[in-house]
Amino acid sequence: MGPGTSRRYRFGEFTLSPAQRSLRQEGREVPLIPRYLDLLLMLVERRSEALRRQEIFDHVWSDVVVSDGALTQAIRTLR
Repeated sequence: MGPGTSRRYRFGEFTLSPAQRSLRQEGREVPLIPRYLDLLLMLVERRSEALRRQEIFDHVWSDVVVSDGALTQAIRTLR
């Protein structure tokens, strides 16, 4: 097991596991598309920072060009 592989984030009734790439709510897996999981991980791991939209696009949607609406929809779904 490498460094950080056992790290988990708990908030409310949710547990986010970067190593397993999963989000669980009270033990049940919450299905998320991979990009939304990437976004959630980024927001949680960098929660003490004010992220610029471009940073998010570069990290989550680096291989495609998307509109601001894609980020808005992703945030809406995660909420």
